[in-house]
Amino acid sequence: MRRHVHIRWVALLACALLFAACGSTSSVAGVGHSPTATLAPPTAAPSSAGSVSATISLPAKSKLYSMAVTATSAWIHVVDAARVLRIDPKTNQVVASIPVGQGTGEVALEGGFVWVMNHIDSTISKIDPQTNKVVATISLPPPNGHLAVSPGAVWVSSLSGNVVRRLDPRTNHVVATIAMPNGPAGMSFGAGSLWVCGWNGAVWRVDPATNQATKQFDIGAVYGLLCAGIAALEDTVWVEVFLGQNDTGSVLERIDPAANTLGTQSFTMPDNLNEGVVADAHGGWVYDPEHGLYHIDPQTNQVVGQLLMTGGGGLALGDGSVWFPTSDGKLLRITPAS
Repeated sequence: MRRHVHIRWVALLACALLFAACGSTSSVAGVGHSPTATLAPPTAAPSSAGSVSATISLPAKSKLYSMAVTATSAWIHVVDAARVLRIDPKTNQVVASIPVGQGTGEVALEGGFVWVMNHIDSTISKIDPQTNKVVATISLPPPNGHLAVSPGAVWVSSLSGNVVRRLDPRTNHVVATIAMPNGPAGMSFGAGSLWVCGWNGAVWRVDPATNQATKQFDIGAVYGLLCAGIAALEDTVWVEVFLGQNDTGSVLERIDPAANTLGTQSFTMPDNLNEGVVADAHGGWVYDPEHGLYHIDPQTNQVVGQLLMTGGGGLALGDGSVWFPTSDGKLLRITPAS
């Protein structure tokens, strides 16, 4: 049993079990495979994944964080405190603390603004980085869970409502509502598409030009997989899945967006992983609150680095660093191993 399950995942899964339809009603073409072909993690201890270059004390503590990091600012959503902290990456100092709504959800940047999902309030806070103030609070039909951005769009998923809503960041209005087959949760934009992670183990590719799901990737819902995180790049899409509601293990899947195909193998990962995967051209990152960070090689999908630590409530990449907040109110800035 996984002893540390991401709070956001538990809340959203509970919503799905109570309200979402269990069968798929979509006509989207699907591809998939059973998660039977697996590669074991390396038997030898992996090398260090990196080193802590800065430890930043946060003025508010939480068990759960969401982050968006650029070269000029790190935006930390402290969920339990209903605040967004702004950090200057040049000084590693907190320079602003901004109150937002209640509940879990991502933080992202688009159209010159910072967008924060407030799950409990079913609102989105729109922050102007020039003033560090919330300039709009957008209410949506509840419940809502996850947020993503793409050029000219803000996307919000409603897991139990089986829809993804598209907002215009200029007008703050919903401009499209996309019906999804079953339980849309986490989302990521890359390779010109929105990739939607479903709680039932599916991933959908959405074309932003038509606001339609064009393909479904079945990652083995029949085997009880739960899609727990997704990170889309231009040349690959990383998908983290849990093996069933009893949390008996974790695997990584890869989608080739150019070929529009799912990889032929699942790659086993250390157990007790928390929800969420982040990735860049140098590979993927996941974390276990008991054993720390794992770095996955993008060529072999094997764990090639580990940084031992305990705790943790989020993960982000940005400004050449891995950002890892801990449950004791510390934000660790990590320089990846070369």
